[in-house]
Amino acid sequence: MMTAGKRLLAGLVLMLAVPSLVACSGGRDSEYIMGLRDGRLLVTRGKPQFDDKAGVYNYRGQDGIKGSIGKDEVVQIIER
Repeated sequence: MMTAGKRLLAGLVLMLAVPSLVACSGGRDSEYIMGLRDGRLLVTRGKPQFDDKAGVYNYRGQDGIKGSIGKDEVVQIIER
């Protein structure tokens, strides 16, 4: 379970990382950033789609490879 301090830290990381990631995007299709409970940031091509049956978000990474991640691992999804 994520404590309030870890949530605050994850939010701060997102607030600091997003502007620098946006500056590097340079004319691509819409990308989304998924903030994960462990502090990692996943940048996706297009909006991640939630699969209600499986309880996961399906996405395509920056390299074009498809992936999925459990709903409980995702803290926040934002468009950049």
